[in-house]
Amino acid sequence: MRWNYGSLYKNIRKNKGYTQQQITSHTISRTTLSKLENNKIHIGIANFEFLLEQIDMSFDEFLYLLDHRTQKKRETLIEAFFSLVSNVDSSKILALKTRCLAYLKQQDDISIKEIITILDALVALAKEDTTSLQQSKVLVGKIWQRLNKMDTWYYYEIRLLNCILYFLPIETVQELIPRLLTTLKRYEDYHRFDYLKLVVFVNISTLLLHHQKKVDCEKITKKVYHLAKLKKRYDFLAIAQVRLGICRGDLQLIEEGRRLLLLTKEQILWDRLEEEVAVFGGG
Repeated sequence: MRWNYGSLYKNIRKNKGYTQQQITSHTISRTTLSKLENNKIHIGIANFEFLLEQIDMSFDEFLYLLDHRTQKKRETLIEAFFSLVSNVDSSKILALKTRCLAYLKQQDDISIKEIITILDALVALAKEDTTSLQQSKVLVGKIWQRLNKMDTWYYYEIRLLNCILYFLPIETVQELIPRLLTTLKRYEDYHRFDYLKLVVFVNISTLLLHHQKKVDCEKITKKVYHLAKLKKRYDFLAIAQVRLGICRGDLQLIEEGRRLLLLTKEQILWDRLEEEVAVFGGG
């Protein structure tokens, strides 16, 4: 966290109506809290976790407030990249690339360079430019080589991996699935990963289906189905129902997914899944 996080903690504590005396105990002294709130010292993560518990706030919420108050250019670019909804909107992709290039003129940054590489690949994919797409796959392959050498993937790396899946050979995608599942298992109780798990599983199932790997597609789609039901994400549940219906040749399951999409008014998703049913079977 940034050096001035103590002053944010002070503002939150005072807004909640707590005094320093109420917050402190045998775990941390009032003098230490005062120095922290005046940005004169740092404290260990265990002690700061105690302070957050005293004001009923999670690390995630505190970090969000900290970023929202003093968000950096680099963080803004990275979040804008991961927030891109569709690879067909070339104007948004190119606008973000322009911002990334401007940032690199001020400061060298490996992650931002990798993002530009992926943005170029997405533009080539959207334009169906075969030559540019092949060149992009080579460059994206270098990103995969870096990720593949890592012993452990974390939140950022999994998000990055999700962005390059479509540029990897299907054999590579199949090989990385067990490793990815092991990584995600470590975070099964970390709520921040719930949406990411759904997105990654859906993207992998899409690739497997499009390569006629229906057995493997069904295995991954089952995970989407159970997690979507648990988290009440009906858009992902509908995807899972239609995909499972295609893999099993189950017309009733496909129809259940269709009805759910109609109820939630997910027209774009409806159109995409209807194309899958028409191309890959199921009715």
